Amino acid sequence: TGGTSRDVTGDVHPDLAALCVRAAAAVGMDVCGIDLRLPDIGSPPPAERGAAGILEVNAAPGLRMHLAPHEGAGRDVAGDVLDLMYPAGTPSRIPIVSVTGTNGKTTTVRMIAHMLELDGRRTGMTSTEGVHVGGRLVHLSDASGPRSAEMVLGDRSVEAAVLETARGGIVRRGLGYERADVAVVTNVTRDHLGMDDTESLDDLLDIKALVAEEIRRGGHVVLNAEDEPSASLAERPAVRRRDPVLRFFSLSPDAPVLVAHLRGGGLGYYLADGWLTEARGDRRTRILPAGEVAGSFG
Repeated sequence: TGGTSRDVTGDVHPDLAALCVRAAAAVGMDVCGIDLRLPDIGSPPPAERGAAGILEVNAAPGLRMHLAPHEGAGRDVAGDVLDLMYPAGTPSRIPIVSVTGTNGKTTTVRMIAHMLELDGRRTGMTSTEGVHVGGRLVHLSDASGPRSAEMVLGDRSVEAAVLETARGGIVRRGLGYERADVAVVTNVTRDHLGMDDTESLDDLLDIKALVAEEIRRGGHVVLNAEDEPSASLAERPAVRRRDPVLRFFSLSPDAPVLVAHLRGGGLGYYLADGWLTEARGDRRTRILPAGEVAGSFG
């Protein structure tokens, strides 16, 4: 409209500021823009009827005029908004489980999401079957890429996220999250050679390795002890730099990688006498009969 912006934040009278706060609260907004008509911003609102008033309460105010006004000092209003949304000392992240591999990803994310729901967490899940939130399908598509992950992480009702992270999405757009708390690699086989310029098993492994590398420090990496490419990720420098808790799984308790890991005091899982069994060093704990795991041996 040809107008210019001038910062007068320091000149606003306290009574006028309080009036603006009341106006925002009246329409249920924490952040808004308020257009005023008044003779002097540094004085209390005049008592005479019609001498001043609120013209508009804007639910989507622009920030540029505050960040870089034509006159006066810029104000970090964006920082103030973020501080309001995420107060210091309050949690700003949710647990993220990222699952990759050639086969078994969808089954794995469904089981993990089911367990988190049973634990009382409203869970967002992405997979080739779509996006689910709280056990309900909210978007039907192949949702194993970063856009679907962003959809789940943008839902403020979600308390935990379980993300199927496929090769194609990683190649095209990377990951849809910053760092996961748990990374699972089911296996790495030759099924998708020739796609997206992947010419060897090492090419595929380099792509899927990103999931194991992008975890928070001290996070968990779960690897297949019977799949050499998957198991080899434990030795990658980028994985080791995250100081992860390594967990190996195997159908057999005799898998050499698993045996060596347990001998060093590590944690692993395997199938023994029809039971899913947890092992740490010499200690063994039966978790549940394999037949009770839906979608696997039941």
